Amino acid sequence: EIELRPPEARRDEAGDARQLFGPEAREQTYKVLGLWLMLGFSFYAMQLMIVRISNTTDDDCSFDYSFMFWVYFSEVLGIIVLMATVNTWGRRTVQVVFYAIAGVASLFLGVSYSYLDYSEVLAAGMLGLGGVTAASTATWFMTPELFDTHIRSTAHALAYCVAREGAMSSSYVVDASIPDAAVGIILMAVCLASAGLSYKIPTRSSMNEGHHHNGL
Repeated sequence: EIELRPPEARRDEAGDARQLFGPEAREQTYKVLGLWLMLGFSFYAMQLMIVRISNTTDDDCSFDYSFMFWVYFSEVLGIIVLMATVNTWGRRTVQVVFYAIAGVASLFLGVSYSYLDYSEVLAAGMLGLGGVTAASTATWFMTPELFDTHIRSTAHALAYCVAREGAMSSSYVVDASIPDAAVGIILMAVCLASAGLSYKIPTRSSMNEGHHHNGL
């Protein structure tokens, strides 16, 4: 026999954004929002960086479309690699590894004109965009796992809004009149900071293990 709970009981368990900043979830929420802020910046800055370095002339409408095709194809490759590694490496490890790869690649993109040939720039672009795609996707599906069911969608929606702010700010850096190397260094710093912060955020399995030991 199925027994339905009264509406009042269901309303009491409804998600409330204020619960994300309560004593139990506050630290976790701040870490997750910080990671999503950098996710939004790094993902869109990487795409803008690819467009910036593919501009073959001073004309803003002249691009190396073959280069852009293969670099953007790396997003598909990044998802495939993520699917092959996430369950064996774990959520935390794949984020750390792929954010770090994207960070190192972005530095090479920043100095591409001075020191790298075409194939090396292409490899750096594919590693950068593929890496940040894999890392951000892992962050995307890890986030709702970190929160209780009644505030899960609220936490994810808030994180998404914060990421939009990071994405918006990226254009003010990549499209600014600063050297490519400076853009690459800034993007590398954000990606490496994302790797460090993702390492600090416990996964659902580690949280459950901690609760189990506390129960003992």
